[in-house]
Amino acid sequence: MASDAAAVLIPILRARTKVTLRQFCIDRWAEALAEGAPQLTLDIARHAYQYLANPVTMSTYDPITDEDRIVAFWLATRLFDAPWTPTDDQLRVLDEIITAGRRAARTALLSGR
Repeated sequence: MASDAAAVLIPILRARTKVTLRQFCIDRWAEALAEGAPQLTLDIARHAYQYLANPVTMSTYDPITDEDRIVAFWLATRLFDAPWTPTDDQLRVLDEIITAGRRAARTALLSGR
């Protein structure tokens, strides 16, 4: 059942090229759920990392906001639960994303957003 849903859903989600960062994260999580996985799969993790590591895709519509940084933080931390082993360079990129997300979350909490 899960693989049937994944076979239909994943091509639709991957065909969408212009989505917000938030929608991209939701789509990757939907892919994992459609595959019946409790976390991102290896393929989804690789796809997610490529997106997060590319600032052009991260800001498809508007400049990146603190809310976007928090969403990127969430996705970056999900990558550590996936069966994916990042390289040292990839870890550095993820560290930058997580640090920016932490800072944005702190700012949002302090401002009451």
